[in-house]
Amino acid sequence: MDQKIKLLFAAALIIVVSITFFRLVQKGNSIFNLPLSEDAVSQVEIRKQTVKVTVAISDNDKSRGLSGKSSLADNEGMLFLYDTPGTPSFWMKDMKFPIDIIWIKGDSIADISANVPVSKSTPLPTYKPKAEIDKVLEVKAGWTELNKVKVGDKVKFKK
Repeated sequence: MDQKIKLLFAAALIIVVSITFFRLVQKGNSIFNLPLSEDAVSQVEIRKQTVKVTVAISDNDKSRGLSGKSSLADNEGMLFLYDTPGTPSFWMKDMKFPIDIIWIKGDSIADISANVPVSKSTPLPTYKPKAEIDKVLEVKAGWTELNKVKVGDKVKFKK
């Protein structure tokens, strides 16, 4: 009798674990689809061009962005990571140079705001993607045109 109870318990446990795993995979929250973290990425590759990135995760880092920085190298940028997809607004507060904003959802480019100018007007203009995104890459203005980057291009995140 003791052996039958152990077998029934083991079978029930296997069923519960299987159902839980299946539901997580269905929702896209499985261990195979974890969000990126600051430590998990230091480079972004688009169309075989690699950009060395500083990662902004905290609200303070996202708000500050590249403001105050004097320039960006040709293959340097800032990557903003979001926990959930949305349409965040970006501004050019205290910026000293124009940029391209690459709006990313998953591993594909969802939108591009090219040659976003420095602005001194009040209120500052804001920039938003046309669709929901979960990552944003800021690079030197003209980078997307120079590298023929377009909506739909795949993006790779590397350590």
